[in-house]
Amino acid sequence: MTIRIKAFLIIAAIMSGITLTTMATSLPVIRGSLEETMQGDISVMADLGDKLVSSEIALMKADAELVAQKLLQAPREDWAR
Repeated sequence: MTIRIKAFLIIAAIMSGITLTTMATSLPVIRGSLEETMQGDISVMADLGDKLVSSEIALMKADAELVAQKLLQAPREDWAR
């Protein structure tokens, strides 16, 4: 082998080692960052869902109260209709 080929192989091996080391050290950091982001997103979605369900329940309660008031005001003969 010529010196140029040996130098090329040595440089390629060093570059590959540096690249693999960088990737191996950055993967846990990236994974942790993604987990934090996903947990935050899930928390926001849960809060939005809770608010939506709470508002729907409040609306149903208001409708039920209105129906109950109208039933109390209506004569009993009209209840069967």
